[in-house]
Amino acid sequence: MSEDERWSICLKSLKKVKESGKFFNSTEPLTILQEKAGNTGLDDETISLLIDIITLLKNGRQCTQIIKCLVPKYKMPDKEVERLIIWWFSALNDIKLMVSTLILQWLVGLWEAQLINQKTISIFYEVFFYTMLKREKLII
Repeated sequence: MSEDERWSICLKSLKKVKESGKFFNSTEPLTILQEKAGNTGLDDETISLLIDIITLLKNGRQCTQIIKCLVPKYKMPDKEVERLIIWWFSALNDIKLMVSTLILQWLVGLWEAQLINQKTISIFYEVFFYTMLKREKLII
């Protein structure tokens, strides 16, 4: 099976997850996603799909694995970063600490690798510190 065929199957599986709200039983789509993210990065459409799934699943091992796959080809779309940050703030009390920590680490990684418009993060600057002070476990 070619890489394009494998990627097509993976995308179909991800779209089914978004529609059903249930993660797939097979680990193959996740493996394909991890390979694609690690090798070439993901396009904006796939990033948007993954953020939809993250906000739907909220917790669990699959959610953390998907967050780790949020690797853009070039730069992270501002709209998607804002959407994930706003969701994170709104769901902070409902999501597991591991998911919160992973999202913070992901944001720091984007910042350090200059894969994000720094103004996008700066908009939330004060809210980040207020949130971290309220939730002591988030201080890394």
